[in-house]
Parts: sequence; C-alpha cells; structure tokens
Amino acid sequence: YWADAMRFYLMNSPVVEAQDLRFSEAWVEEVVKKVILPLWNTYSFFTTYANIDKFKANSWNIYYVRHGETDNNKNWILNGWDDDQGLNNEWIEATYKLWEYIKTSNIKFDKILVSPMLRTKETCDIIKSYLDYDVEVEVVEGLREQMFGEFAWMNHDEIKSKYNLANDRELRITYRNNKLENQEQFTSKVIKTYKEIEENSAWLNVLVVAHGWTFRAINSYLSDLDQNTAFLDMPVVGNSQLYKLPNYKKVNPLDKWIISELNKLILDVSTWLDNYRLNDACKPIVKFMDNLTNWYIRRSRKRFWWSEMTQDKLQAYNTLYEVLVETCKIIAPFMPFVSEEIFKNLT
Repeated sequence: YWADAMRFYLMNSPVVEAQDLRFSEAWVEEVVKKVILPLWNTYSFFTTYANIDKFKANSWNIYYVRHGETDNNKNWILNGWDDDQGLNNEWIEATYKLWEYIKTSNIKFDKILVSPMLRTKETCDIIKSYLDYDVEVEVVEGLREQMFGEFAWMNHDEIKSKYNLANDRELRITYRNNKLENQEQFTSKVIKTYKEIEENSAWLNVLVVAHGWTFRAINSYLSDLDQNTAFLDMPVVGNSQLYKLPNYKKVNPLDKWIISELNKLILDVSTWLDNYRLNDACKPIVKFMDNLTNWYIRRSRKRFWWSEMTQDKLQAYNTLYEVLVETCKIIAPFMPFVSEEIFKNLT
C-alpha cells in the first residue's frame, strides 16, 4: 500500500495520543482508496488534458498587505486625504512580526508597489528595511485609499448621528458614496490600476501594500463580485498580514466553491497541527478529497472537454492547478512521497 498510506493511517489513529491500537490492514487500504488514489487520479486527470491543450499556469504571484493601524483607525475616525496619519506603536510592532513571517516563508519579492499614503509607506519601509536583499519600491497613485470628501476626520458615531443612520451597513453606504469620490469611481480606479499591475508582472513576485477597501475593489474584480457583495458582505483582510492573491479570475461557482473548501482545509489542518492534534488534522483531508473528486471533478469534466480554450475552461485549469499544488503543500507532513512527486511534476 506504500509508505504514505501506512504513515497517514498511523497519524489518523489513537497511537498519536499514546493510546492502544488494534492494527487493521483494511484501514490502510481505506487510506489508499479515500485519499491517495483520489489525489493521484485528480492529478492524472489534470495532466492528461493540460498536456493536450498545452496549458501553462501563470508564473507570477501578487501578494497583498494591508497597512498597520493608525490612531484614527483604532478610534473609527476616517483618515484624511492629504493630512494623513502614520502607524501607532502597537501596529509598528505588529508589522515587525509580519516581517518575521515573510522571512520564514522564504518568499522573495521582485518589486513592492505601495499606496502613496503615510501609513502604507511606513508599513512598506518596515518590511523593506529588514529584507536581506534589495528590492525596487514604486509608489502607485491608483492604490490610494478612497477620498472621503465631507466625511473626512469624522468618526463613525458622528456620521450615524448626523445622517440618522441605523446600522454599520447604512454607514458604509453613506460615506463611501460621498460627493468627492463615490464607490463606483473608486472601484474603477483601483481595478484599472490592478489590471496594469497584472500586465506588468510576468515572471515576478510583486508585493502590494495598500488599504482594506482597496483590497475589496480588487477582490470584486478577481472573484467577479457585485459591489454590494464586495464592499458590504465580504470580510476585509486583516492589518499587517500577508495574503497571496489568485493570479486568475474566478467566475464559475464551482471554482469559487472548491477554492473556499481549500482555504478551509488549510485553516483547519494548520490549526490542528499547531495544537499537536495530528489525528484531528487528518480528518479534514479525507473530507476534502471527497469534495474534490466526487463533487468538483465530476461536475467540471465537461469544462475540460471543450475543443477550444474558452475562458471558463482556462479558469477550470487554473483552479485545479492551484488546488493540486496547495493540497500537496498541506498534506506533505502526512504523505511526503506522493505529495512531493505531484508537486515537483507540476511546478
């Protein structure tokens, strides 16, 4: 059954909790059936059609960091435009921790693009000062935070009181559609800028340092979301955390769903491993393999069978490629041999 099957079986057993185990060959075989073969068959399915269509995955990556907080952010005051604020001491320390994470992740950036506002430039300066290599930094006007017009320097409670707003949703709609720059204008500006970044990022690792709402605008483009969903319903990225953005658009609901399941898998397995709960970390992997093969692949087959390379077909290739590569990373501690074989062949 191979070493990986035996290893995963034991890590998914009471042995890792120092409890007794009655060994079962049938359960080792179950690992092959429910985890290893589904993964290998998915990889085989992908490579078969990818080779026929001469598919090549995008070779560039764009990473995103939202700046650390200012005192205005902390007190729910809308930062001004020209009279901007720098980071407070708490978030200067948090940005140092971000740098430590970047250092251990072994990601090397070819270029850093930063919003012209003070809090983003200070975040960028902290990151850059601790990199052990030289990297070009470019200030990009199109990444700037939205202008708040008549609402600048007002806090949330003042706006709610003055305009008789019932909740945070009405609050966001009101100040994001101010007279100086409304949400639609802001989104168009950011998406235009981001498309230019994509066009100029071939073969590069690019770090974007900007704002939470700038990210929402980019996400509306990458995930094909309407503005209400992107700006009012989706959670925003955390301050001083590194995110890897997808290097392709996701429009098909199947693609969005399997990527969301992948992200949940990464979170669950990482959480259990951080708490040394090896057997609990195995269970989400089994469930994910079932979702990948019995739901995503079965319902996406026809998308790979088109004779022409349609946009939907290309997105299916990009999605499945990302899923396979990232799945190999997350299962490597459990099944190092099969994950290494697939990962090396794909990358």
